[in-house]
Amino acid sequence: MGSWHPQITHFPIALIISAFFFQIVAMLKSSWVCRSTPLWILGFAIVPALFSLLSGEQAAHLASTTRSLEDSAQALLARHDAFATFTVWMSLAVLVSWVWFFLKYPGDRRVDTAALFFLFLLALAVAATGYLGGELVLTYGVGVKM
Repeated sequence: MGSWHPQITHFPIALIISAFFFQIVAMLKSSWVCRSTPLWILGFAIVPALFSLLSGEQAAHLASTTRSLEDSAQALLARHDAFATFTVWMSLAVLVSWVWFFLKYPGDRRVDTAALFFLFLLALAVAATGYLGGELVLTYGVGVKM
């Protein structure tokens, strides 16, 4: 499953960032987008995010056992893993909280504002995770068959 990590990982990246932008649109132009669209987009991001996390852990294990990685590459791999784990579990926590508040307080702009804030943080976390993953591939060749 580790070999699927590069293909799977782009879905949650795109979906989480899309949810953030759709939330902006939903708040600024409510006639353009249904208020629940960003919520659904984040919900659709959870399953591929979990698969990305699992496949990434297998890919990291494979990379560290099949070749000797420099200490700096090992540290970067650990940071990438920490960011990925944080992003996935925080996405799940934001989704569950958002659904609860969305249903408990329908139409409340404070819920939309809080969701926008947390989606912004998730977008930053997923961007940082992706950047670190790109550094692993481009700088150290992790995951590249030689």
